[in-house]
Amino acid sequence: MIGVGVVTLLTVFVGSLRASLEDGVAGSFKGPLVVDGGGNETGGFAPRLVDEAARLPQVSGVAGLGTGGMRVGGRIATVSVGDPSALHRVLDLDVSQGSLAGPGTFAVSKKIADDRGWHAGSRVGLTFADGVAQEVTVGAVYDRTDLTGDYLVPWTIWDAHTKQPLVTRAFVDLQPGASVASARGALTALAEPYGAPDVETRDAFVTAQTSDMNGFIAVVYGMLALAIIIALLGIANTLSLSVHERTRELGLLRAVGATRAQIRSMVRWESLIVALFGTAGGLGLGVFLGWGLGAALGNPFAAPPVQLGVIALVGGVAGALAAIRPARRAARRAILASIAAP
Repeated sequence: MIGVGVVTLLTVFVGSLRASLEDGVAGSFKGPLVVDGGGNETGGFAPRLVDEAARLPQVSGVAGLGTGGMRVGGRIATVSVGDPSALHRVLDLDVSQGSLAGPGTFAVSKKIADDRGWHAGSRVGLTFADGVAQEVTVGAVYDRTDLTGDYLVPWTIWDAHTKQPLVTRAFVDLQPGASVASARGALTALAEPYGAPDVETRDAFVTAQTSDMNGFIAVVYGMLALAIIIALLGIANTLSLSVHERTRELGLLRAVGATRAQIRSMVRWESLIVALFGTAGGLGLGVFLGWGLGAALGNPFAAPPVQLGVIALVGGVAGALAAIRPARRAARRAILASIAAP
């Protein structure tokens, strides 16, 4: 029960976290294509690609987004860099204060604004990697941080303090009626001289954002395998002890007509019942704790039914496997020797 409970907890938590990321990314970006430079050797591509992509006949809007490090309000922070007015046309950041309409708008997330006591119109000090410090005005406060993070610095400010600005992603919206396949082909050809960044559909991009969890899920199922081995040993030992303590009972059952097959079946059912009780208890406990952990972090509850079904099935199979040796020992005991046992 404990092993299955831990595995179920992690499974539900990962499912909730993945659902949160998918909902966040899918809710922020409605366009059909993304140019993703994260896999390049340089980690991005030149901003010129964004300008050239905007001139394609299939494209109605495109906005590039880069990343960098700096001090914001005296604290070290990782920031996103982009043209807020262009991002506003292709992303829904759920702006609650101010506006992203201006290309030089500095914006922060609502979480950071609440934590630091900032609002639209507040003055914030920025210190760049080249040592230059300047004050900017918070022009907007937004709620959705899945794609932009907590800080959005405009290119007009960032470019003055870096020698080689790079775009890590470009979000592309198309003209009404434009073919996604045609636009993707044109963007792929256009991106070739810039390190050939991936041109992905929106669904592929959303899947890629949650693919990092696959390694963690493998660890979770590794823990499940370990829990099964421990459960097999525990149930097998318990049944072996039970068979030893009930030697006379098993002998009497054989004496009044029970067959070897019936004795084996009885022990197997005992093992299966123990395993199913433990599995059911672990599933219930894990789902409850997973829900509580996800709710505490603000993630939606998402219990993956397929994974939970696999855990339940494996728990039942483990019970059946654990009974093989004890059931054989119980069925092979001699009737008279068993009855005469102390």
